[in-house]
Amino acid sequence: MTDGKCPDFDKYLSVLRMILDNESTKEEEKYLMEHLELCTCCLKEYELEKQVRDLLKTKLKQKSVPSGLANAIKAKILQSESNAR
Repeated sequence: MTDGKCPDFDKYLSVLRMILDNESTKEEEKYLMEHLELCTCCLKEYELEKQVRDLLKTKLKQKSVPSGLANAIKAKILQSESNAR
């Protein structure tokens, strides 16, 4: 393959996304990795998708909330429901 558009780009992109979402089989991973060795177009997309996902993971880390916050919110909801009646 060359730097041009891969004729099976959509198929490989689908497999790539399954890999990055941890939903692929070992065979699918091998299939894509072998293709990436030959296709710079798909390799560039792989690197871009991976960078974007890695960035999102670091920016969207789960943050801890103050203890009791969930209970306080539930209590306010229950109170507003009882006041609405």
